[in-house]
Amino acid sequence: MRNPGVRKNHHVYMRYGMVCVILWLLTLLPVQVRAEEQVVRVGYFALDGYHMQDENGHRSGYGYEFLQKVGRYLPYTYEYVGYDKSWQEMLEMLERGEIDILTSGVKTEEREKRYEYSENAIGKTVTMIAVKAGDVRLVPRNYKTYQGAKLGFLKNSYRNEQFQEFAKEKGFEYEGVFYDTYSEMEVDLQAGIIDGIVSSNLRKPGNEWVIEQFDYNDFYVMAPKGEREILDKIDAVIEQLDRDEPGWRTNLMNKSYAEYDEENIAFTREEQEYIDALKEQKTVLKVLVNPDRSPYSYFEDGEAKGIIPAIFERAASQLGIAYEVLETGSREEYYQKLEAGEAEICMDFRADYSEAEEIGYEITDAYMSTGFSRIMRRDFTGEMSSIASMKKPFLLTEYLEDHFYGKEIRYYDSIEACVNAVEKGEADAAFFYTYTVQEIMNEDFYDRFVSGIMGGGYVSFSIGVRRDCDSNLLTSLNKVMGRIKNTEAESIILEKTEHLHQEQGLKEFLYRNPLYGMLLVAAAVLFLCIAAIAVISRKNQKKLQAAYDKLRAANNVKRDFFSKMSHDIRTPMNAIIGMTEVVERNASDQKTVREYVEKMRVSEQYMLTMLNQILDMSQIEDGTLMIKKQPFLIRNMLEETAVMDRQLSDSKNQKFTVDLEGIPDRNVNGDFRKIQQVLLNLLGNAVKYTQTGGEICLKAFTEPDGVFCFQVKDNGMGIPEAYKSVVYEAFFRAEDSRMSRIQGTGLGLTIVRSFVELMEGNIRMESKEGSGTEFTVRIPLEILPEEPKKEEAKPEPAEEHAEQGMLHGLRLLLVEDNELNRQIALVLLEDMGVSADWAENGMEGVEKFEASEEGFYDVILMDLQMPVMNGLEACRRIRGSHRKDAGLPVFALSANSGSEDVQASAEAGMNAHISKPIDVKELYDCLKEIYDRKKGKQE
Repeated sequence: MRNPGVRKNHHVYMRYGMVCVILWLLTLLPVQVRAEEQVVRVGYFALDGYHMQDENGHRSGYGYEFLQKVGRYLPYTYEYVGYDKSWQEMLEMLERGEIDILTSGVKTEEREKRYEYSENAIGKTVTMIAVKAGDVRLVPRNYKTYQGAKLGFLKNSYRNEQFQEFAKEKGFEYEGVFYDTYSEMEVDLQAGIIDGIVSSNLRKPGNEWVIEQFDYNDFYVMAPKGEREILDKIDAVIEQLDRDEPGWRTNLMNKSYAEYDEENIAFTREEQEYIDALKEQKTVLKVLVNPDRSPYSYFEDGEAKGIIPAIFERAASQLGIAYEVLETGSREEYYQKLEAGEAEICMDFRADYSEAEEIGYEITDAYMSTGFSRIMRRDFTGEMSSIASMKKPFLLTEYLEDHFYGKEIRYYDSIEACVNAVEKGEADAAFFYTYTVQEIMNEDFYDRFVSGIMGGGYVSFSIGVRRDCDSNLLTSLNKVMGRIKNTEAESIILEKTEHLHQEQGLKEFLYRNPLYGMLLVAAAVLFLCIAAIAVISRKNQKKLQAAYDKLRAANNVKRDFFSKMSHDIRTPMNAIIGMTEVVERNASDQKTVREYVEKMRVSEQYMLTMLNQILDMSQIEDGTLMIKKQPFLIRNMLEETAVMDRQLSDSKNQKFTVDLEGIPDRNVNGDFRKIQQVLLNLLGNAVKYTQTGGEICLKAFTEPDGVFCFQVKDNGMGIPEAYKSVVYEAFFRAEDSRMSRIQGTGLGLTIVRSFVELMEGNIRMESKEGSGTEFTVRIPLEILPEEPKKEEAKPEPAEEHAEQGMLHGLRLLLVEDNELNRQIALVLLEDMGVSADWAENGMEGVEKFEASEEGFYDVILMDLQMPVMNGLEACRRIRGSHRKDAGLPVFALSANSGSEDVQASAEAGMNAHISKPIDVKELYDCLKEIYDRKKGKQE
């Protein structure tokens, strides 16, 4: 009899062998599939939105993604041809058979004679007219304004003839400028060479306003004449796509031509005018948000907090609109105000058009989604039969009814009430949004509950806008929220939920782990024994601890200072950006341009003051800060300071008064910059901590003993009594919700007191919480008996010192690697009449000097940090040459303005050190001295 074990093994081996054979045959299949693959040459011309390719070769766009959809059904391998070619070149290559397909062709009679087209369209295109964003000369549908416009067209585009018919129909004439590519056209539009672009909507506009759209057409896949094999297969795939994904064309269009990008939001002219009107009229929009949905939204000390308010705050900031959140004490009150239409905007509308329509609102696209989770008692073991939910759970009702049919749903007023119901056994479970459950579990240190994430449901949030509001409010918010959803929402959510992922505290840990609690008690007893033994070394321990605390504090100062200082720099930078926009829009109004340029100069000076403050703080730490006395007009300084701060107070609609009657119109001897910085810090704090519409006053006068007195008074929130003794400490910020939301470094008053004391003055503060604050600064200043020539602290343009060409005949070599800095310097020199050559690094500067005739250059301006050879080494080379003119004046031109930098310049042989940004007066005075010496020698 045969051994059954052997027989069993025999069958096992047989099955194993068959499996191996099958697996081997399967490995041959991919080879067969690859053998049938066909290489298709695709015309892939550059067109932003349709065909895109980055520096790493990554492709994207409508046309590219269409090809990928086709590739799912057909064994095609694509060869992308002609990214550097124009549309006309693509058509010629297709006709010659150098490419197999082109995917964006509109049918015309002429083209159908030369090319084959797919039977099925792959999308719709429309002719559009776009102008540079902000250009209001061509008014939409006001065709009189189109008369004589210079418009850009793509060569050999069928749209050119269509536009001729359109212009004839609308009754205007235009001048056509024809280009090979859209990119060339876009450059000329932004440069103002042409007034507008006529193109397909398949070109994604950037920094443009679309003012007209007409002539809708389908577009197709094209192939050489007589070559229909590929087109027939593609037609079959398009029909299959229409069955499988009916909305695929719309989805591709939305994905490839979103109305926002990473940097700029393309508002329409109407939207931008509406936003500007809101700002001009100082309109404050009323906004609602659910108060009982932590951490998504809640109120703390009257202020809306959480994920949703943070996202909306970012959107309102980007739009530049002002808003007020209506505080509600309960969900019931929130829904009452919503249904009564008391607010123009609701931050947290459910993304449901029908529900919004019933209440009288319209909604944006969804900007955030969240899932559902549940909590149950840890000791619950039965079958869930009852569920706790809020009374008005518009966003949860459908989910509960769909997923828990037949279960009893008990309604409560708040999240807290639902949680209590579960704890007391009134309900078996409660359902909330996922982050809400995480927060509940995070605070459950008594370990009462267990949680679980529920599948099969989620809710999306939109912004709701009351239906009677201007439609531009809704469309503008929709664009901004779309950008935030794609670029910032995730980081905001992480920031606002970070506390949910922190490790449990000691109390929770000990409650959940009692054994560790016992060990902790034993450790505490042991520690007390050791502490008793260590009493004899207590004094040394205190010294060590003090040294350690001092070192840690010093490190914290260095670390925190630079990260927090950026806020103070952003304020004047934002003013400069805003005023630059005003200047661009009013370029023809010379009075307005001059006014805003002057304001920009004030903000620029403010920024320089902020940057100098960084150096001052370092010198305060190591005790090397020095007072630099110089003559200046005290009244002028105070007026300038008021102008700087008025820009901030105006933005909050505050009443800002200045009283300088007690200040003589005389020159004083003192540290201009430090006095101004003291006042700017005090006034800046007054603006920040005073409510919108509040009052601020700057008063200055002299006392009989020659002491100058400066008072800064406001009626803002004031300083609590408990904090008055520490307001001058570095990085001090009161633990007050009103103050914590105001940005600032916390260094202002520290620097103020240090400056005042160095100038042998004193500072006094009077403040009452809720009633305002008054700072009084007294500084002794010497009133000069005669007027100085000019106050040195106020830079003046070179035109005030010399007529155009005053320094004519002075020859200069500028050595500067930064092109923008070089252009600015050359323009300034040209205005002074100086003849200037330039070099872009130290080595090139030395070579130019050595190649020139002796005595050709009168002076050299030398940047310090440059590639190839820095300015210090270049100066040493020049000084070490054997030329007779090796001792010509060389001025350092550098952003490094510390004492060690000035010393390094002198040691390298430089005659002076001019700091960037260039002080035009300082540069002019240096060159004027050289010019006078040269002129004297010639005479």
